[in-house]
Amino acid sequence: MSSWPIPTPEPLVDVDRARAALAEAGLDALVAHSLQNLFYLSGLQPLDYLVEAGAIDFAVLPARPDAPAQVTVPAFGRYMLDDYPLWPPGKVVFGGFHIAGGPPSASVAGDPIEALAVACRAAGVPTGRVGFELEQLPVAVAARVRAALPELDLVDASGVLRDLRRRKTSVELERIRVAGRSLVEAIDEAAGSVRVDTSEHEIERRLREALLARSLEVTSVSLGTGPRGALVWSYPTERRVQAGEVIRFDITCSYGGYHADLARTVAVAEASELDRARYRAIRASLEAAIGAVRAGGTCAEVFAAGMRPPREAGLADFDRHNFGHGIGLDVHEAPGLADTDDEIPVGAALCVESPYYVYGVGAFMAEDMVIVHDDHVERLTVAPTELPVVG
Repeated sequence: MSSWPIPTPEPLVDVDRARAALAEAGLDALVAHSLQNLFYLSGLQPLDYLVEAGAIDFAVLPARPDAPAQVTVPAFGRYMLDDYPLWPPGKVVFGGFHIAGGPPSASVAGDPIEALAVACRAAGVPTGRVGFELEQLPVAVAARVRAALPELDLVDASGVLRDLRRRKTSVELERIRVAGRSLVEAIDEAAGSVRVDTSEHEIERRLREALLARSLEVTSVSLGTGPRGALVWSYPTERRVQAGEVIRFDITCSYGGYHADLARTVAVAEASELDRARYRAIRASLEAAIGAVRAGGTCAEVFAAGMRPPREAGLADFDRHNFGHGIGLDVHEAPGLADTDDEIPVGAALCVESPYYVYGVGAFMAEDMVIVHDDHVERLTVAPTELPVVG
């Protein structure tokens, strides 16, 4: 989750679809507490989660359309609401804080569990079956919730939230578009600055500067020159790139809480015919995989399409466990583009990738982002068709 907040005055979650899912599951409300799902249901990006171990807040979405959604907010976060709109009608403030000359924090509860009890009553669910993220809720916290709300039947709704997040709303997709298109610009800028003898740390610094200039927050940097590019999670070092080597960029970042994930490969000063052929093979694989993406299609169709071009190009040792994944509040989300019958839904945002890691040589990788509509696939980025040469 980004610490670079962007106000969320309208829901990120599709409220109607969420309430239909609750009705199907026989739940009276949905409660989120994990960093991503709290944001998903409320728009709250809580500073306390970033600075305090054990911090916990809650968002409550009732199944009844006439009942108001609620979010619990620590007292020092209450002042954020002066200029940071959150869409849930109800904000339950807990704890204490003081700003000289400022309005009182108006706390109505002493701690987050008390605040949850107030929020559930305000949402019309003092009793009933309520879905929680029990896969992630700490056992001690769950015990405190049960003690404070003994009339509630706590049901695991982790799967309900995962399924909802597979299909993005227009608000979510716009943030993903900004993240993806800006990330490719940042990678291109950093790659274009590379010269023979540039260090990996220098490349990383230029990349981070380019991301910052576009209001993007770094999530992860996997960057390797020459043989280090094949180490998958290759962290930047003082190694200096040499002529004829390839560099693999595999970068993730976020914009307003939503992620982008892109990979690019460049050669430095010159590229051998063998390396050009390797890149062409994985680029053809990427295009074939994207060409197989469709609403209602299966991940297995994408996987089979991606496997064919490298094998046909003579890369007998090319193999993959998947050709990408969904993306959103997390970098890796469902669906995973593996050899499975998992269906690709309308509204999915996908990162499609085809990496070829050659130990001792380097990595050849292209990855693009797409959005799945009911009648077409929207391409957010387009990897170069030939291996770029920089420096």
